[in-house]
Amino acid sequence: MKKMIAYCGLDCEKCDAYLATLRDDQALREKTAKAWSELNHVPILPEHINCLGCRADGIKTVFCDSLCEIRQCALKKGAQTCGDCEELEKCRTVGAILADNPEALNNLKRQKNTTKVLVSACLLGENCKYNGGNNYNSVVAEFVQDKKLWKRTFGLRRNSGGKARRTERLRNWRL
Repeated sequence: MKKMIAYCGLDCEKCDAYLATLRDDQALREKTAKAWSELNHVPILPEHINCLGCRADGIKTVFCDSLCEIRQCALKKGAQTCGDCEELEKCRTVGAILADNPEALNNLKRQKNTTKVLVSACLLGENCKYNGGNNYNSVVAEFVQDKKLWKRTFGLRRNSGGKARRTERLRNWRL
């Protein structure tokens, strides 16, 4: 999952606070502080404009770190982004961002569809068990339906001398 997509779906790599921090650009900090002060009707100083992204380790603006209700909600729920939440489409907390930024909703939907899951191939019906069968499980198959999978298979292979050895493969796979 791209770490620079914020909990709300905004792309941190396009954020002036992030860019000012990354480039150590004082002029951009001043411009951003002025714009955000006017937008939010609160005093924001250029020294407040330091952020490496709300989901990344490191410094964040005071708002992103402590005051953002969206970030606090996602952290409380243990969600990687709001895209993981079943209430996304009707959520009032993130609703204003999504109404003004359709790309944010697209980012969240793309993020959700890239969740990776490790699953044994035999649970999905692949005949790769020691006895040549499988352990197909419809609940597992339904759960992984919209996720990117790392499918794990085990088996026995014969080497050139005819001796059996256990093999293990891990590969990308999609239903």
